[in-house]
Amino acid sequence: MSEICGLGYIGVEVGDVAAYEAFATELLGLELAERLDDGGIHLRWDEYATRMTVRPGSANDIAYAGWEVGNAAELRSLADRLRAAGVDVTPESDELAESRNVRALLTFHDPDGLRHEAFYGPLLLPESPFKSPRAIGGFITGSQGCGHIVMAVSDPEAQVRFFVDVLGFRITDYIDVATPAGPFHLTFLHCSARHHSIAIAPRRGPGPRLHHVMLEVKELDDVGSTYYLAQQKGYTIASSLGRHSNDNMLSFYVSTPAGFSIEYGWGGLEVDDATWHVRRFQKTSNWGHISSRHAAPPPVPSTGVALETVAR
Repeated sequence: MSEICGLGYIGVEVGDVAAYEAFATELLGLELAERLDDGGIHLRWDEYATRMTVRPGSANDIAYAGWEVGNAAELRSLADRLRAAGVDVTPESDELAESRNVRALLTFHDPDGLRHEAFYGPLLLPESPFKSPRAIGGFITGSQGCGHIVMAVSDPEAQVRFFVDVLGFRITDYIDVATPAGPFHLTFLHCSARHHSIAIAPRRGPGPRLHHVMLEVKELDDVGSTYYLAQQKGYTIASSLGRHSNDNMLSFYVSTPAGFSIEYGWGGLEVDDATWHVRRFQKTSNWGHISSRHAAPPPVPSTGVALETVAR
């Protein structure tokens, strides 16, 4: 079993922080937690002080993923296992930990070169409860972490081995999809009851390696209202409403101003390691999740607000 108990936070680098802030707060319903001296921002969507850090830059991609462990002893245990596997580990300064709103952290890189941060002691703010700018019911986090990420990498097999053999994640299931370009293989991995905290896909061509970040809401209506609000505001619907085959998530995907997507979902399946068995699927969704490259989303009832044509 892994010391890692969930995805704790995400750092992204974007070309237009102001556009991303408007997208995150006005559409997704995230709370602006703090403005940073370098022009970046902290966002939150629960009692944690920080769940996403957005900083200015040209990458328009993920900068790092932060993984939570339970305490200092578990952080040392993870560091020892990483070093035993030949991975360089850097204990980071108190100043960096303070900027991440955690007690302590270390950093390392995966086979694809992405920076990961393992930490313990996140700052919680029960005295200042999460307050969404929108009238939504909140997000499912807690012991499941803040959500999941899906990454496109150059060597998926090496990446999966790293997460399983070194970091201690467990494989949840696989999806093998037949495409005109050939088979497309996805591996889903968990470290908590959340169906997956990370999924690994092959990288095909240019573009961000971060395919999407998933946020799971507590109320189904919040998926529907956000789906139509995204269209009213002229954001690109990357994939229409649909139900995934493996984790049962009912969701849609919306493109961020940085290019990667946010999956906004409800009803995700939970994993019990005592009874779970690895499965395989041949379709990503039971229905829906139609890419905007192939079809436009359903029309929005007239509201007097012009919608831009969505195309990808």
